[in-house]
Formats: sequence, structure tokens, C-alpha cells
Amino acid sequence: MFSAALLVVLVMDQALRMVAARRGAGWHAGPVEFGYYPNAGAIFSWPVPVAVMTLITGVILVGLVMFLVRVQWRRGEWFALGLLSMLAAGAANFVDRLRFGSVVDYVSVGPWFPVFNVADVVIVVGLIMVVWPRRTLTSTT
Repeated sequence: MFSAALLVVLVMDQALRMVAARRGAGWHAGPVEFGYYPNAGAIFSWPVPVAVMTLITGVILVGLVMFLVRVQWRRGEWFALGLLSMLAAGAANFVDRLRFGSVVDYVSVGPWFPVFNVADVVIVVGLIMVVWPRRTLTSTT
């Protein structure tokens, strides 16, 4: 169930990236703006050369795959699904780096918050799932 939901989210993310890349200019809905914001750097647009950032992203993804295979489900479903979320969303951003030389961000909520995409949100949620200790998805607490 979770894997299917994750797949839907990532397909939606890729579709929104394509729309943003084609439309270019953004449109507003209150404080939220949807547009095309290429990010060649690291998190929060830190300036990192494209080749270096692509290499770092690839190494992180390989590390996540190796860790997920090694740990498997021994730390619980919650932990494994968090790793899977980070892996899938990180792969979506990695594909952008390979195709465009940058990650396509498309959501802006104002000058006080970084521009992001759905995959970025999924990475953060996955990280929270990994850090937040929980044994199963169906807890009887």
C-alpha cells in the first residue's frame, strides 16, 4: 500500500516537473507560486559544481540501496519505508541532474522559504521516518 502511494507521488512529481519545464513562467495561487526553478546546487541552492553534486547524489543513492539491502526489514517497516522513500525521491532528483544538469524545483511559498519539489518533501518525510523510532506501522499503543 505504502509503495503504491509512493509511486503515485513520484509520478505526480515527474509530471509537475515536466509542466514546470514547459510552461517556464510561474502562476500564483495566494502566496504559493508554481514555476520553473532549476537548482544546480545542493540543498537551499548552495553553490556546488554540477558534476560534484551529481557524483555526491549518486554515492548517497548507492549507499541507501546497500543499507536497505543489508538492514532489510530488521529495524521495522517504518524504518525501511523511510529509507525507500528517501531512495525513490532521491532517484527522481538524480534523474533531473543527469537529464538537465540541475534539479527542477517548482513550488515557491515566498521569499522566506526555499523553493522545492514534491520529491524534496518525500525525502524529508523519509528522513523523519528513519530518525523517528517505530517498530511497525500498526502500533497498538
